[in-house]
Amino acid sequence: MKTLLISFIALASAAAEPSCPKGHHWTPWYDRDNPGGTGDWETLVHLRMENPGSICEMPKSIEARLVHNQQPWNPALEIAQMSPLTGFICKNKDQKDKYCQDYEVRFCCPNGPSCPNGHHWTSWYDRDNPSGTGDWETLSHLRMENPGFICKKPNSIEARLVLNQQPWNSAQEVAQMSPLTGFVCKNADQNDKYCQDYEVRFCCPGEPRCPKGHHWTPWYDRDNPSGTGDWETLVNLRAENPGFICKKPKSIQARLVHNQQPWNTAMENVQISPLTGFICKNADQDDDYCQDYEARFCCPGLPPCPTGYYWTEYYDRDDPSDTGDYETLAEIRKEHQSDNICEKPFNVQARLVTNKTSWQTAGDNKIEVDKDIGFVCRSKDQPDNRCNDYEARFCCSLGTWI
Repeated sequence: MKTLLISFIALASAAAEPSCPKGHHWTPWYDRDNPGGTGDWETLVHLRMENPGSICEMPKSIEARLVHNQQPWNPALEIAQMSPLTGFICKNKDQKDKYCQDYEVRFCCPNGPSCPNGHHWTSWYDRDNPSGTGDWETLSHLRMENPGFICKKPNSIEARLVLNQQPWNSAQEVAQMSPLTGFVCKNADQNDKYCQDYEVRFCCPGEPRCPKGHHWTPWYDRDNPSGTGDWETLVNLRAENPGFICKKPKSIQARLVHNQQPWNTAMENVQISPLTGFICKNADQDDDYCQDYEARFCCPGLPPCPTGYYWTEYYDRDDPSDTGDYETLAEIRKEHQSDNICEKPFNVQARLVTNKTSWQTAGDNKIEVDKDIGFVCRSKDQPDNRCNDYEARFCCSLGTWI
């Protein structure tokens, strides 16, 4: 009776499906090993090496099943070790007949491939079509064609189909993918001798970049996380701020409103893209509620000041002292009250005093350029502990001019 009870409990446990909570997804099934040699080794470390970018670093849970009939692994019938952080191992020597069956596994991961705190996803890039020899989304070519936007040594890579934005492996095509080389699908490797069209993005250290010849827009917070969530969408932000955001931004930054920390420090499931904006849906969160975010976009050229607005003159109120160069709106307004500088500028530009070129050409670190603050360069943030000398001007509405 005791043996029957134990068997019943084991069978009931095997029948229960592992949990994959809201905001997570199951990976495809993987079968990397056959039960020859010492057994069937479906280990996470090897599966991640053989399927780069497809399995997260720390899966939430794991599921294993038999390859031949897709029935769940039954611990009452075969002895195995299973853990979401190590994978699934069935050793031949542990079985009564000294032979394991063939298994496949899948893992429960947070939505999207891993790009840890302190890193960011680049934009999606589709530089090649699958004509000729295949689809070549190589890192070397993408960096040349998009100078300043992709780091030299990405942390990870994600690829998807252009047609339906499904993960690349859903197409079941043979491809090579690595964060240090990019994504290559060769027509010759496919059964039908033709690859589908793919796009890729890379996980890079730090915040998204906005290199020389481009500018960050101001931060925008158009929505609060009531209703269905927090929707900082490009289409609505452009409609509400005509003339200030380009049609096709090159990158996007998002951060929490209450502490100005990057969006991914909140550990919420979101959608972020320079071409669509930032979306956090309440329904996608474990607690059914998003935090409040703001977003800004990287656009080509200098910050605009469209029709109905005017640029003030450039102001250079501070020299680069021990603490830095502070061309702040509050201080400039105090010192130039007669100039009628608007209280709430719509944009800001800054440049070097010496040669009148954009502040970005100077190469100083961690510069703060914000329409509500002005321009700030801190000496402690620079390699030589000294800032260059800058001047700033502000874009104001003609309606605010007296």
